[in-house]
Amino acid sequence: LGYTVVSGRDKLKYRLWKEAGKKCPYTGENIPLVSLLDDQIVDIEHIVPYSRCFDDSYMNKTICLASFNRDVKKNFTPFELFG
Repeated sequence: LGYTVVSGRDKLKYRLWKEAGKKCPYTGENIPLVSLLDDQIVDIEHIVPYSRCFDDSYMNKTICLASFNRDVKKNFTPFELFG
């Protein structure tokens, strides 16, 4: 990818990406490795919105497509969104 410095955030994104099977857990779309570190394409997302529970732990995070997170999920829990 051409990166010489890998941040803690980059490592977290990679770990969450592997855990999610290299897919957005909400849409099922594949997330290519080349897109992983682009914050316009991929977000680290709080499953239960941070603003509602203040849980910033690893267990409350996943990786997802930024467009879905910002335009659809917003401040909802997965249960509220999908029923």
